[in-house]
Formats: sequence, structure tokens, C-alpha cells
Amino acid sequence: MDAQEPSEYLIPNDPFFHELFNRYTQDPEACVIYDRASERSITPYHFLVDIFQTIDRIRRNFNLGEETPSTNNIFVCVLVPYGYEYAVTILALRALGLTAVNVSEAILPEEFKYFVEVCNAAYFITIPQLQEHAESLLDGVSLTTLTIELSPSITQPLPVLRSPSELSKTWNQDRGAILLFTSGTSGPPKGVLHTHGSIYAGAKEWFETYGLTRDDRMLLPFNSHWVAGFMMLSGCILAGTCAEICPTVFSPAWFWERIKAADVTFLELIPYTLGPVVEWYTREAVNKSRQEVEEYLAGLKRLRTIVTGSTAVPTSVANFWIEKGVKVDIHYGCTECWMIAATDWRKSNGFTPRHVGKLVSSVETTLASESEGEMAIKSQALFQK
Repeated sequence: MDAQEPSEYLIPNDPFFHELFNRYTQDPEACVIYDRASERSITPYHFLVDIFQTIDRIRRNFNLGEETPSTNNIFVCVLVPYGYEYAVTILALRALGLTAVNVSEAILPEEFKYFVEVCNAAYFITIPQLQEHAESLLDGVSLTTLTIELSPSITQPLPVLRSPSELSKTWNQDRGAILLFTSGTSGPPKGVLHTHGSIYAGAKEWFETYGLTRDDRMLLPFNSHWVAGFMMLSGCILAGTCAEICPTVFSPAWFWERIKAADVTFLELIPYTLGPVVEWYTREAVNKSRQEVEEYLAGLKRLRTIVTGSTAVPTSVANFWIEKGVKVDIHYGCTECWMIAATDWRKSNGFTPRHVGKLVSSVETTLASESEGEMAIKSQALFQK
């Protein structure tokens, strides 16, 4: 019997895939994602192969052709928790030029129906662990469905990855990449559509602002339907930073054990998360041995900065880190424009309460209404509609 020929995959003309492919050729054993839910360390090769095999499954299941659709955005609801499967799904949809609609695991059927109606979604992707919830959401909703399940290993013969000799013309960067829904605190949830171009611009602005590189490792304890979770994961992939995805295990005690390991170099956490972390240390450190406390402090020295924001940062929380030699920076942004303003640990003289720093390089602003304090924003990273 003739040996089976290995599959061959051509790298898309896209900066996220360029970074992963370059990392694969230059440092094949690098960890680009560490998924705490499965305790798996993912190399760039494994990541790319899983993405391409998921692309194949999506094409077959949704009856898509080889060419990226050139008409209106095609929306795909994604009920996949924040983790490795989520990262694979999102990049597979990016490669296909499709638009992801992140769906929370806590969403109610009536809210899901509203999301589907707003964007006229055609497809639905989930995982086996959420099958029961998926069925409850799909009751009375007609969507073509795909359940993805990634294998922990790659079967022989190993697929071959190739960079095209001539870069093909990329799909339209103005196509929708992801639809995120706001909280709806002042009415029904509002959809915010980001394009493939605005995602790239926002992710690039973020990792360049904070100087992230392939030598960094970052904790990501977020969720898939929040802009921070999506954009920070995108920024880590683009920068080559190891993304340690950890919402299933994150707690103040776990956080300090990770700090003690002294391999986390960058953090961005909101005050709501940082507060309990500070409280745990203040309460528990007095009961620890001197050696353990010194290990915590040594681990903190590996951090260039802790970035926070989203809401007002209590001075007591900021001072806790500053007193231990950790820089504290502020990131000001929103679902519609991920990076608006920031302080810079390389240039700042210290934390200033109620100060959001300077506009990032790609943002221009004008005061739209002096009486209302409204600000008009212009940026390549701004949402489309």
C-alpha cells in the first residue's frame, strides 16, 4: 500500500499568520499559547495545523468554497469558552474572511435569538462540553451547526506548512472580523462590528505601546465575549508573546503562585481583579515564611509593568504595587476603539490618579460637545459600525 501523502497548507497573506509561521521556522518549540484548562503548551506548528484543519471542517460543514466570499459579511455565532479552542476558531474564521459573533456561556435563549436577528447569523460553532447549552439556544433558531473537537496530537503523516512564493492578494480588510455586544446597561445590547483591519491596527497599537515581544509571558484570565479578552489574545499572537489563558483556574491564591514562579513578565488586569489579589496578599503574607514572601517579591521583579484601567483605579491598589517596585500604567479604551490613551512605563514618572495618559499614536480626537463632554475619535482601530 502506498504511503499517504501529507496535507499541505499555504500560509494566508495575513500578519497574524506571518508571525506564527515565522515563529515556527525560527523557534519551532516555542510556547505561543499555554491553556490552563487542559494544561497544554502549544507550539506555533501545532497551532497552525489545528487552525488549518478547523478551516477544512468549517468549509465542509458550511459548504463554503475555496474562495473568500466577496459579498456581505457572513456571521458565525461562536459558543466556545476562552481557551485554546477559542483561539483556533477565531483565527480559522479570520483566514476564511468570516465574521465571528462571540456568545457568552451564560447567555439566555431569548438574548441569543436577539443577537442572531440583529446580525442575521447563518452559522453556529460550539464544542462538545457545551452541546446541551447549545441545543437550548438553538431551539427555534435555524443555524447550520458545527461542533469542533481538537485532537491533543497531530496524526501522521505530519502536514506541511508552506509560505507561498508569491503572496496572494488578501481579502478585503474592511470585511467584518468580529461582532461584540456591549452590556446593554442603557437599553438592549448594541453590536459593535470590528473589521479585519481594525483588529490588526488595535492589536498592533496595544503590543507596541507596552513593548511586548516574543520573550514575554502574559496571564489572560478573561472571557471570549469581552473586547479585552479578544484584543489581548490577538495582540499576544501578533507580538509572539506567550499567552497563558487561565480563566478556569484564576484566583488570588493561584495568581500569587504564578508570580512566585517568576516567569510572568507583563500583566493587564482591571481594578475589579487587582483588588482581591491585593487583599489576599495583605491577609495571607503575614502567615507565610520569610522565604515564601521573598519568592513573591522576586517574582514581582520580573514584571515590567502592571497595566490597569476600565474603571477608576484606587490609589491604595496602585500604591501596593508601586511600593513593591512594580510600575503601574493606565490603559483607556472601549469596545468601539480598543486603544485610545495610555501611560507609558518607559517614560512616566509614576502613577497619577484620574490620569489616563496620552493619546496613542494612531488616535486623533476632537471635543464633539463641550456641554456634554463628548469626544469624537478617529483611528484605524475604530469599529466600523
